[in-house]
Amino acid sequence: QAYIFFGLSTMARVNAMAHLKWEQVDLDERTCTDVLEKEGKIVDLYFSPEVEELLRKVKQEREENNINDYGWVFYSPYVDENTCINNSTLNDWCKKAGAMIGVPSLHNHDLRHSGSNILKELGMEIQDIAELLHHESTETTVKHYLTVNKKKVKDNKDKFTF
Repeated sequence: QAYIFFGLSTMARVNAMAHLKWEQVDLDERTCTDVLEKEGKIVDLYFSPEVEELLRKVKQEREENNINDYGWVFYSPYVDENTCINNSTLNDWCKKAGAMIGVPSLHNHDLRHSGSNILKELGMEIQDIAELLHHESTETTVKHYLTVNKKKVKDNKDKFTF
């Protein structure tokens, strides 16, 4: 649950999430700093209050059960101090979550698409969505991430009936 909600909230790429360490996470500010993105780009991630709560629970559970996660936020028994969780493991987590909600084809990248569309539907400016996705232009965001809500377009059209 923490992984899926984190992915939706931050819209981070799977590799960025796999390599995320607790030392990069500021739970009070709800940010992750100096996160390695694709092509060596270093970015910041921002997450919701709900994700903050989930991450606090994950951290507490690991402490209470003496689980050594080697500092990685997303953990499996196969990680160590030099090896983060495998992207394919995170993809398996996505598929399991997808099966639970009736979307068996759910992939990690779908979290980026869904998160960006949720923000658009809530009224966030496209420029801000593009920034959160770490796109160099809004063109990429609009062309490849955002979908048209045809019902909303129709409802808006009805407001301007002549």
